[in-house]
Amino acid sequence: MAVKSILAGLVALASAAPVQAAPVALFTSVNVGSNLSMGQTSHLQVDVNSLLAGAGMNANAILGGVLTVFGHSSASYLPLPLGYADTGYQVTGAASHSFLGFPIFDTISTNYRTWTYKDLVADTMLVFAGDSLGADAVGKQESYTGYGNQSYAGRTGSYFGGYDYRYTRDRNHYDALSGDLAANLGLDGKALADLMQDGLLNLSVNAFLGHFTISSIRLDLTLEALPDEPSGGQVPVPGSLLLTGLGLAALAAARRRKQ
Repeated sequence: MAVKSILAGLVALASAAPVQAAPVALFTSVNVGSNLSMGQTSHLQVDVNSLLAGAGMNANAILGGVLTVFGHSSASYLPLPLGYADTGYQVTGAASHSFLGFPIFDTISTNYRTWTYKDLVADTMLVFAGDSLGADAVGKQESYTGYGNQSYAGRTGSYFGGYDYRYTRDRNHYDALSGDLAANLGLDGKALADLMQDGLLNLSVNAFLGHFTISSIRLDLTLEALPDEPSGGQVPVPGSLLLTGLGLAALAAARRRKQ
């Protein structure tokens, strides 16, 4: 029974042993606001020393990280439209004139035209950190203006048979490859070593195609949790050593009972 009691105590102690704390997540953001044109590269740094100091940590506690660079690409349209699409003349109204007191009926027709302007370059951002690469390209964006005022385009028909007065109304169709960018990458061993050395992460942003603005940088870090503070200033006995000592005590007690 004494052995069973000791073993039960061991189980209770084991279950009461402190559980290792989960890793700590921290992030920092940096505003940039610089413009890049095709082929240009910007070399940047993210300093995490203040962030780590505020959490009571240092760069050696970093386990991993994810880097994200945000940007925005404005549309750059060709100077001239790439033609238009129209509906043809459609009857949209009526009018009349008179001859010797008799009404002659006329029609009003309108041709609706859509002029298309295009941005043909898919602006592309490349981000380098360590030996890793992140990339993002803009998507398609479309918009239309409203139809403008109608312009007179002439008439067909005759005075006695009635005229067809013709007008055109134009609008613009903007078809662009533009919008927001977000290129991200996980920090590889080389990037982590760079960061852990002095708390500074070096990265490069390249405009592979087109042009865009680098808006901001975000770095999400995973860090090793700080060990729990011992209560009362006492140095805790490691759980494995404590269990080993109690196990030996249980064996000794069992031998004494057999003698």
